[in-house]
Order: sequence, then C-alpha cells, then structure tokens
Amino acid sequence: MCTRGCSAFLQGMTSSLAAFRAECFRQLERSLTYDWAIRRQLIGRVGPMLEHTHRTALGLCCAATILGARSPRGEFAMAVPEAAHLSLVLSLKGQGNAAHVLLRQTIELAMKHIYYANHPVEYTWVDDAEWARGLTFQKLLEYLRRTPEARALACGDRVCTEIGRWFGCLSRHVHVASRRHMRFAALTYRPSSCAAVFLEFARLAERVWPLLTVELVVHFADKFRAAGVLEQRLVVRSLPRWLRSVVAAHLAATIR
Repeated sequence: MCTRGCSAFLQGMTSSLAAFRAECFRQLERSLTYDWAIRRQLIGRVGPMLEHTHRTALGLCCAATILGARSPRGEFAMAVPEAAHLSLVLSLKGQGNAAHVLLRQTIELAMKHIYYANHPVEYTWVDDAEWARGLTFQKLLEYLRRTPEARALACGDRVCTEIGRWFGCLSRHVHVASRRHMRFAALTYRPSSCAAVFLEFARLAERVWPLLTVELVVHFADKFRAAGVLEQRLVVRSLPRWLRSVVAAHLAATIR
C-alpha cells in the first residue's frame, strides 16, 4: 500500500499531492503484477475503481501509521495497513470471502487501537483468552459511541451506527452465512469473475474505510495536528466531501 516510509517520503515531496498519489498507485500496479501475479488485463479492466479505492485506503493507512507509530499500545493501528492491503489484493485474486474477512478486521483493529489507547490496564490482559472473548465488537462500539470525541463530532452517532451496520454485513463472510459468502475463485483465470468480486469489495471498502479514518483522526486529534501538512492533506482528501467538512470543523473546534 506504499505506507512504509510514507511520512519521510511525504515530507520530502516538493511536487503536488496528486503526483504523490499517482506514484503510489504506480507502485501498487507494479506490485500487483510482479509480486502477486495479477494480470494487467484485470488491472486495466477495474483501473478507475481500483485507483479510487486505493486513494481511500492510502488515507486510512497513512492515518493509522501516523497515530500508531511510536505510540504506546500502537500495534493495532500499525496492523491496519497490512490488513487493508491484503484485502485489496485478495479481492483482485477473486477470493471474495477472504477479502471481506480482512476488511472486517480493519474495523476491529482501528477500534481496538482507540479502546486500548485509553485502557492501559486492560491492555495487559490482551493475551488472556477469556478477556478477549468478553471484549466483543458490541462492547467496543458502545464504548466508541460514548467517548467525548465521538459525542463532540457533529455526526458521531451516525458514524458509529454505520460502522456497526457494515461490520454486521461483513460478519456474514466470517460466519459463512450462505453459499454466496464462499467466494473462492477457481484455479483457472477468469477476469470477469475476479473483476466482479473486486467491484463488490470496493463498494464496501469505500463505505468502511472513510468511517475508520474519521474515528482515528478525531480520537487522536492532537497527534494528527502534529503530523506534516502533506500527511494531513493526504488523509483528509481521501474522505468524501461531507466527511471532510465535518472533520475540518471538529479539528478547528477542538484546538487547545
């Protein structure tokens, strides 16, 4: 996803943000072709949607890297780029079920980063199986909904509700609710099938990832403000317009 060294590279950039995103996308295309053996024909077929989804993913991964790096208990945020990248790759491979499972995992990782950042004692129990079973998604969501940051956000309740909605939708792939959620492509190459799986994945990712980006930014607003200007622009401009204005208003209203 081109997030390793993202901070240093962005700060050293003298060209436009669009040029940086274009270079990241070229690197993704090369990786998909040479590292993951995904044919150029398929990449060309889904090119515009792939570029837009990559832009959304890049914003989330940059935010997670900024907020997770050198942070106590930051490994959950630092794992978000890996899960996001692998979900994107697997969707292009036609492995729809596995891709959606990892997309769901990006939600859990982001929410656990927010939770454990404010619960250092509970973090010491993270390897305890009984504690882990008790920390359900519903508990995480209710905690997120009650935080001062979520309450101060103009659409905080709506964002939490949407996260819960899409998590429930993606859970069907984890629990294999029906044969429709067992999308494993055959060994033979079928570009139409792979493209259909990717487009379904991209539709969901475009709804999930901006919500997670918003939650990470508003819960760690001071650390986000301390990032470079280009990094901030990369993250904010990955959001839909309505979320950009909400985040901008929140950051302006919470300056200490």
